[in-house]
Amino acid sequence: MTIETASITFYSVIQCGYFARNAEVSLFGSIQETLEDLQQWSAGKKLIETKVAEITESDTSGNTYLVDIQTKGETWVMTTWNETASTDGQVASIGAESNVGDATIHMNGIVEGSIPGYATYFWIIPSRNIFASVRFQHPYTAQKPFSAYIKKFMECFSRHVVVGDATPESEYPILGYANTPEDEPRHTYPRFKTELLRNPGQKQFMLDHVDSITKVIRKETLDLTQAETLAFWQKILRQAKLSSPTISPVKPRITYDVPIAPTTEDIQSMFETWESGAESKWDDFGVKISGSPDIHWVSHTLAKKEFDLNVERDNVEVVNSISLIDAIITSQTQILALTAP
Repeated sequence: MTIETASITFYSVIQCGYFARNAEVSLFGSIQETLEDLQQWSAGKKLIETKVAEITESDTSGNTYLVDIQTKGETWVMTTWNETASTDGQVASIGAESNVGDATIHMNGIVEGSIPGYATYFWIIPSRNIFASVRFQHPYTAQKPFSAYIKKFMECFSRHVVVGDATPESEYPILGYANTPEDEPRHTYPRFKTELLRNPGQKQFMLDHVDSITKVIRKETLDLTQAETLAFWQKILRQAKLSSPTISPVKPRITYDVPIAPTTEDIQSMFETWESGAESKWDDFGVKISGSPDIHWVSHTLAKKEFDLNVERDNVEVVNSISLIDAIITSQTQILALTAP
């Protein structure tokens, strides 16, 4: 067992169940049932068999698999595996000291029968309709693939799915959804809708003081694989007389501030933009108020913080689920203080 720092971010579950069209209240279904069904469905399965849907060409994320799901009392921990892109059995990496415009690419072989990717962890408390991403060494929580995985499981494999006899078109066609096996199937819609859990005070503070804001600060990670972003980065280097640096980071981090008096709409847009990419630990927006030296950061509105957890690893990539759930339970009073209003 070793002490590792975990970044924990909480989310609210707004909807989880089966709904009539345009309805806001579910007819049946719950987070608790879904997790119980997922645990039962996955028992004895191989990892490759836990993929619930094929990704589409427009989806930038890879397939998601279930590594483990454990529960103790009201606490559930789910470990997922997020597939990363590969080409002909190899994973691409880029030389960290490559110059912009002259990158060195390495193709590393994948062990036959393995799935390239990384592990992510989710702590779910059904009784409170909340869950948290628990992030260790990787920069992303993969919350969106997790939510998509849960919704697709509800759509295809939960206890409420009613399937018909096999046909030439479909091995097991879904006829609808029912609360109990005795009920007639209904044409309902599975939903798993979430949002970041936040303390609304900081956002409201910015809105209340919008007329006193003198400056907007932006912290941003640049993706140099995008042509427009690369051109922006190269312009910054030229302005700094560093157009040909010896070492060029693959994803440089920059901070800049803009003397501006934003509108209420600007503040709303700032929050929406940040939330769409809130998995990054670095990226952020902040504002300065006239007469105060403090920076008020958008990220401070979130129920998010780093905690030291005593965990054990199954290997260098995967944290043991039992040790993680025990560590969470040990520290849950302190951690759940983030969710207090």
